[in-house]
Amino acid sequence: MARPIAATQLENKYARLMGAYQVIDHEVEPVMGMVGIIEKQLEIERRKRKMLADLQAMAVAIKQFEPDWDSEAVKPILTRPRYRKFGDGAKATYRVLRKATEPMTNWSIAKALVHELGIADLGEGTLQQLASVAYGNCQRGVERGMIERHEGRPIKYSLKQRPRRAAAANSQPSAEIQL
Repeated sequence: MARPIAATQLENKYARLMGAYQVIDHEVEPVMGMVGIIEKQLEIERRKRKMLADLQAMAVAIKQFEPDWDSEAVKPILTRPRYRKFGDGAKATYRVLRKATEPMTNWSIAKALVHELGIADLGEGTLQQLASVAYGNCQRGVERGMIERHEGRPIKYSLKQRPRRAAAANSQPSAEIQL
């Protein structure tokens, strides 16, 4: 018999909550003064008690679907916190392309994003992730008509020149003044 979807979803939430419970003590936030530190510690302890109560409630709910379910067998899902706001990668990609003097590949954009975003620790796979960010942003830009995709291998991208800017750049000031 197939496993009930409710049990699968609850177990997934249980694993994510276990992961959050494990990393909550490592949560770093700028706090001023001893009173601020104590208040932050008390808030973390309150959140941990709530998480434990939620974990127990989820375990009871899962056991309703699967009486022989073992909570010890569930592996916690650790999620990494976001260090940047949503859209920062896209904005940085456009800034890199705006500064470029010639079309750029995904890898050249990724290398420029390292400097643009101020990434100091180039861990394993970071450049690959940035190349994926560049590729996705460039593809969306092509669909929106803001970025031009150049043919050939490797594929290169550049910002399209806006019509009004192109017209302004090509227009010559006239010597005659009309009154």
